[in-house]
Amino acid sequence: MDFKYILFFCLLPFGTLGQEVISFDDTSNLDLIIIDTLSNPNNIWQIGKPQKGSFNSAYSDPNVMVTDTINPYPINDTSVFYLWYTEHKEPGWWPTLEFKFKTDTDSLNDYGEIQFSPDKGSTWFKVEDNNPGISVNCNCNRNNPFTGRNLHWTDMFIGFGNWDDNYGYTDSILFKFIFYSDNIPDVKDGWIIDDIKMYDYISNIVEKNIELKININPNPAQETIRIQFLDPNIRDAQELKIYSITGQLVIHQMINPPKSEINIETLEPGVYMYTIGDQRGKMVVE
Repeated sequence: MDFKYILFFCLLPFGTLGQEVISFDDTSNLDLIIIDTLSNPNNIWQIGKPQKGSFNSAYSDPNVMVTDTINPYPINDTSVFYLWYTEHKEPGWWPTLEFKFKTDTDSLNDYGEIQFSPDKGSTWFKVEDNNPGISVNCNCNRNNPFTGRNLHWTDMFIGFGNWDDNYGYTDSILFKFIFYSDNIPDVKDGWIIDDIKMYDYISNIVEKNIELKININPNPAQETIRIQFLDPNIRDAQELKIYSITGQLVIHQMINPPKSEINIETLEPGVYMYTIGDQRGKMVVE
């Protein structure tokens, strides 16, 4: 085990809060995932059972996130999926991302990359071991972990120490998983990911567990959406934020229980993320 990995945990007299787990085997937390078919209609990221030469099983059966469940990756490809982490609520947190992965690519020419945004898509940083506060740990090349031939399930750990000092206080992180291929044909499987976990280490903070229990319909929608609060104890106005697939804030307003109607005629067709108080979800505009 890497010394930095051990040191990171030795310095954390904190509790673990807000864990989100995505195994891809059920619908739990899949609303945190967006496969970007707007910038690339032929996006090859898929959720399903891998049925390829080297990628033929999941870490936890049956499903994974993979660069096409059946076919080798194509040439000249840039495919993206977004992962939105919104569980943390207070300053003083140390966010952490873990997952299992394999790679089967032309080394260095075809590769995967992870970027993150502390401001909902306005600014992007590459996840690198030498970035401020970032600790990348795996049994692999930490500077280029997502390239070449690695057919053993590998643990990836990405820790963000002193987040507030390095990136400012934010209430969410947007991750971008990107796969690139060049113009040389390779009959290879690409990048496969399973069992994503996201959680916080927070010092002297009591976790909040507030569930607003809302219903949004219709979804998909065209001109308006109706938001209904199912909890009669929610009486105060709530803050609604709707974000585009790239993290741009497109609607921001206060809404009132028990029902509100929102005009979305200005939104382009596509997938959007929303937050209402402490609740988050995904909606589709047609």
